[in-house]
Amino acid sequence: MTKIKIFFVIIFQVILISLPAQKIEMRVNAGTNLTFIPNFTNVILIARDGMMVPGFVTLANSRGPILTSKSLSETTPGFGFLTDLELRLKINDRIKFTFAAGLSQMRFGYDTYVEAEGTESIYLSDIDEDYGNTCLLYANLRPFSFYVGFVQNKLSLQFGPSFNILLKSQYDDVVVIYGTNEYEGEEYVVEDRVYFESIGKMSKVLYGTHIRADIKIIRSIDLFISGQYYFNSVYGHKTTDSQTVKESKPFNLQAGISFIVWRA
Repeated sequence: MTKIKIFFVIIFQVILISLPAQKIEMRVNAGTNLTFIPNFTNVILIARDGMMVPGFVTLANSRGPILTSKSLSETTPGFGFLTDLELRLKINDRIKFTFAAGLSQMRFGYDTYVEAEGTESIYLSDIDEDYGNTCLLYANLRPFSFYVGFVQNKLSLQFGPSFNILLKSQYDDVVVIYGTNEYEGEEYVVEDRVYFESIGKMSKVLYGTHIRADIKIIRSIDLFISGQYYFNSVYGHKTTDSQTVKESKPFNLQAGISFIVWRA
């Protein structure tokens, strides 16, 4: 994370030094977002007979053979936040080039109906109500965008590439049904059945494109709505089923305010 911060600082310093001072505008953008992930194929591995050594939850510790269920995970969009610092270079009265860097949190959920011979059919959210809840924090970089103003610059559009660098991820890929066993008159908790997802690790970098519309409210404050579509999956190619990777490319819808903090 320290390297990413240093990278952003260097980029801003280079731009500030190289651009003509009379054409620079610095803005802060802040708002909320809604992340959509298409339904995707999910491979679930089931340790039907629990764990040999209680408390050690791994596939290798399964008491019996592993069952496999290949099902469709149904997704639901989730709200996150975004905040970034944006630099705009004025080319003429209508056209600008922009650069922005900041943070973007993506949230989404999903549920999976598991069917496998020798075990009950069930939605995994019926076992764990937090199953499928995913929270991803990214450093968002929009290195070059093209800006065009309309209606005396009261309305503007900008578009360009967008990159997300993963900083932190929060999700559960194991669901456990617990039971109790008795030994020498004492009860202790054991794993009766365990469901392992095979979605693997998250992608370290997302790359895609964005388009944004701004409406001027007053001289220094705009309202904006934007969309970011990514060409690769949130799940890593090396650790995840290829069908899952192919299907789980995110779209991020954003809305918020943009205000000028410095102009020269």
